Amino acid sequence: MSLLENPTVLVAIVAAASTLAGVFVAQLVALFAAWVQHRRQHKILLRDKYEQVAVLFAQSIQWFQTVQASESIKELQLHAYPNHARQMYSLCLVYFPKLLDPAADYMNSLVMLQHCLLNNFDSSVPATAGAQAHRHSTDEYLEVTNKAIAVRNNFENAIEKHAQTYAAL
Repeated sequence: MSLLENPTVLVAIVAAASTLAGVFVAQLVALFAAWVQHRRQHKILLRDKYEQVAVLFAQSIQWFQTVQASESIKELQLHAYPNHARQMYSLCLVYFPKLLDPAADYMNSLVMLQHCLLNNFDSSVPATAGAQAHRHSTDEYLEVTNKAIAVRNNFENAIEKHAQTYAAL
């Protein structure tokens, strides 16, 4: 009588195989659950970062208005760089590649606006930086501000367009 014909050995083999199969299935279920949890946490992280981009975008619009309303060189220097736009760009660089080009265009347009305002500011004139730039260099000022507004709108549209991709849970 061979070992496989012995009922006791056969029962032992079936029991061992069932145990191994159970362990294998349990490991697969645990791996799947961990993957689902990781994926959900990643989506939550992306949503949080996307919300930060939206908040920074709103703050950059405020910067746009504040820097043009500056009435002294000190105020202009205080708002010397569009930090909110830079932070937005950094978040897009790390998390949102589809927003990277519009974010870069927007940040660069704000820097160009800042240069225009600084180049045309005269502290002896009692007017805002925006009014002075408009008066001293109307064409340049209008070109820079119109471009900033256009790329701002483009970036806002890109944020809206990709919201379902990046911010959906």
